[in-house]
Amino acid sequence: MKVLKIYTESKTDFNKNSLKIINNFYDGFTVNHSIGFWKGIQEKSIVIEVIQKNFDNNNIVKICNKIKKQNKQENVYFTIQKLEIAKLV
Repeated sequence: MKVLKIYTESKTDFNKNSLKIINNFYDGFTVNHSIGFWKGIQEKSIVIEVIQKNFDNNNIVKICNKIKKQNKQENVYFTIQKLEIAKLV
């Protein structure tokens, strides 16, 4: 299993619009609210986490580009990590 994490700024309309974008690609995901910094400036941010066997990088880039456009950001960052153990109980 792998975990995809998308890091982006949290904007007022984010929950209404960007989460719909992600929901079109994945059945389930988690949103963590946090504080981030971009170019030395503190901002509200969120980390979206999705766990599944594999990911289509083209879809991830599409999601990030849509979020970037909607939030009027320079960049949206994502990582994919392999999980040693991931089980539904």
